[in-house]
Amino acid sequence: MEKMMNTVNCILHIKNMVCPRCKYVVKQICEELGYTVLAIELGQVVIKSQEPVAEQLKLRLEEQGFQLLDSDHECLVERVKVLLIDLLYWNGGIKQPVNLAEILEMGTQTRFDKLESIFYSACGCTIQEYFDLLRFERAKELVSYHQHVQCITESLGYGACERLELEFRRRLNMDLSAFIASENNYRISLDALV
Repeated sequence: MEKMMNTVNCILHIKNMVCPRCKYVVKQICEELGYTVLAIELGQVVIKSQEPVAEQLKLRLEEQGFQLLDSDHECLVERVKVLLIDLLYWNGGIKQPVNLAEILEMGTQTRFDKLESIFYSACGCTIQEYFDLLRFERAKELVSYHQHVQCITESLGYGACERLELEFRRRLNMDLSAFIASENNYRISLDALV
């Protein structure tokens, strides 16, 4: 009699999945290696597998700039990053002040003080500092696409154009008009922020 293999659903937590294209690439890699992808979202993929995840999957992901996460703390840090990226990039921005603690506690089912401690240990900055960096990167991106400054200010919760101008002076030592006129957009990839 042939031995029946157990099929299990395996959740893989993956670092550096920051956009829909990343989801596509991760799904493609998994399927090329024979895994059935049941669900995928930024930061994780659920696969059907009859055996432990092969080293080949880990290597293929690393070739594309991704990393399988092993520890609970690494997964939590990546989840925080994904929730914030999702908030700023894929949910239409933040038209009003947001309570990051509330959003992150709900999205991770973890107290904010614990999240803050783990995040700081892993990244060397607070969640608010990371969020401010992320928001500024989004602003630089939208400015480089020639979107109207007032719309950018409103969609990213800066409140006033003057606050956005101040961020450009503080972070890049140039005013917004100089940034717009520059051929270099000074952008940093999201996976390299911290």
